[in-house]
Amino acid sequence: MKTLRETGALELRWVEPRLLGRAYELRAGEDDLATMRSPRWYSHRVIVEAAEGRWVLGPRGFFQRRIVVRSEETQSDIATLVLGWRGQGPLDLGDGRVLRWANTRFWRGEWSFLSEAGEKLVSFRRRIRVFRHEADVVVDPAA
Repeated sequence: MKTLRETGALELRWVEPRLLGRAYELRAGEDDLATMRSPRWYSHRVIVEAAEGRWVLGPRGFFQRRIVVRSEETQSDIATLVLGWRGQGPLDLGDGRVLRWANTRFWRGEWSFLSEAGEKLVSFRRRIRVFRHEADVVVDPAA
């Protein structure tokens, strides 16, 4: 796998390579940058692997919906996303920086991580495909 910096790409795509698969791949053209997979059916936990490392994303809490990103190498939490009732909320990166996860184009199915100033850093736009899930990913150069 290559890193995002190695490719220099700002337009990426999340794809589901197999019909009804439990895995997704992040691609820059033909280059694979990361994979995200669920270890078993009906699991809310996912494992993300990239050239930079491996992380586990999973829910925490019952009434307050939180998604925690944990480094598999250090076994420490590195980020927490707290989702409100509309699916939006702050992403605490653990180092004092806080981004916002928000629906930025309701009718077009676009979700973005926003800077503290409200600028789009990374945007995900759902693509309509029969039986497969895909999303275009646009990375702002400032990100």
